[in-house]
Amino acid sequence: MHRPELVELSVRDFVAAVASADQPVPAGGSVAALTGAASAALLALVSEVLERHTPGILAEPLQTARRLQRELLQLVDQDAAAFRSFLEAPRGSDARRAAGRGVAAAPLQIGRTCVQVVDLVRRVEPQVRGAMHLDVGAARQLAESAARSALDIAEYNLSLAAEPTLKAELREEISALRATLRTKS
Repeated sequence: MHRPELVELSVRDFVAAVASADQPVPAGGSVAALTGAASAALLALVSEVLERHTPGILAEPLQTARRLQRELLQLVDQDAAAFRSFLEAPRGSDARRAAGRGVAAAPLQIGRTCVQVVDLVRRVEPQVRGAMHLDVGAARQLAESAARSALDIAEYNLSLAAEPTLKAELREEISALRATLRTKS
């Protein structure tokens, strides 16, 4: 059965899919990725407006915001696919163990990328004046929230990853990313 990509759905249909108990995805990871993408989009908007007024001032942050937005949009579907694979794999199988790694890795990547959006906020913020500060502030708050949510999901899903060494490595990275968020808030 062909499933349309989540990012191809209308906003209304995406929200309805999240609210539906008839399907397990999209859920928290996909929503966090979409929230992070929207946050990066706000930074792209602000950077582009400022670029029009003062060329070169935010050219690199604009490109970075666009790249992060694309990556997070891809992660909306990657997270859902990872969870679907886990649910569809037979219990106790190698496929299930491999899928267990994916359901921890996908939200971790979402969290990692959202932390990059938070870093970008700090580079854009000093250049912003007036009401655009509100968009940058919204971008910061949304990216921080999405990162925290994704890291919570990744940590919970560690129980589905079988390898103790992998669990320890991922847990360490989750802790480091949380510490990074605390210092940036």
